Amino acid sequence: MSKLGLLLEWASEHVRGRHRAGVQTFPLYRRSHGTFTRSDDLQGADFVTVDVSVGGEWSFSQTLRHLVMATDTWLGRAILEREQPFHPLGQPNVEYGTDGNDMSIHTTGTPPYAEVLEVRAGRVAMVRDYLSTVTPNELTMTRNNPHNPDYPETTLSCLQVILGEEWEHHRYAVRDLKAIGAKSDT
Repeated sequence: MSKLGLLLEWASEHVRGRHRAGVQTFPLYRRSHGTFTRSDDLQGADFVTVDVSVGGEWSFSQTLRHLVMATDTWLGRAILEREQPFHPLGQPNVEYGTDGNDMSIHTTGTPPYAEVLEVRAGRVAMVRDYLSTVTPNELTMTRNNPHNPDYPETTLSCLQVILGEEWEHHRYAVRDLKAIGAKSDT
């Protein structure tokens, strides 16, 4: 196998591993006795904390909705080339509308957290399913950048954007959940 082939094989496995790790490190949290604890199932719970914003940043629920939007943008639109890949619960960036994008498909209110979890689980599964079948050759395929088609991306770079979003927003969510916990303990 050529050096490029070996590199692409490694990249394929690396991306799969990072997605598994990202999903495992972006747990769902619940408030319990003044601290946040990991919870694998919050479906039936009513936690005010998920809709609390810290310092003007997105709430935990909005963060999960933004990750839906990131998956829809980079996997749904860029890689799978779906004409309309967006779920209404997806949370776009603030500048999305001013950049000329159609905001009419996105929810303007605060959806029930159970719905957010359901949609988010579907997008995690969508990425997982794609990663389970993508080949090293497919990782090198050129895709349209969903924000600027003049700058092509590879499938691998699109997947790296999704994984980067997962990682960065996990850091923000943990930071904010700790801040909310500290406020309520005082």
